Amino acid sequence: TSAYYRGAVGALLVYDIAKMSSYENVERWLEELREHADKNIVVLLVGNKSDLEHLRQVPTEVAELFAREAELSFIETSALEGIQVEAAFTQILIGVLFVTRAPPRAAAPASRQLTRCPRARPAHVRAQRSTVW
Repeated sequence: TSAYYRGAVGALLVYDIAKMSSYENVERWLEELREHADKNIVVLLVGNKSDLEHLRQVPTEVAELFAREAELSFIETSALEGIQVEAAFTQILIGVLFVTRAPPRAAAPASRQLTRCPRARPAHVRAQRSTVW
């Protein structure tokens, strides 16, 4: 329901890179955001469990392409190993600050406008794939 999204300024769409069924839900989750959330919500697509590369079912390139076409930022993380987790949250927070401090946008087209996150990668975080479109 729209009450669930009320006041949200950022969203992480997180899927498991080792479970295609988890990735297949991303499009539906994005549609819900576009339908119920504020048009300026900052959205980051996150492929989690990058430590399970040997079990990968969702190719990075597939998620990157989806993110590019949906105008989302994209990053892969490993919550278990702490890889790129801080970078993901930093990226979304910078995006929220950018949107909340920026002048109001013009009205979005019929398909709601989502905001991409600016790139942010702290130096102490081990390098992993992160793409901002």
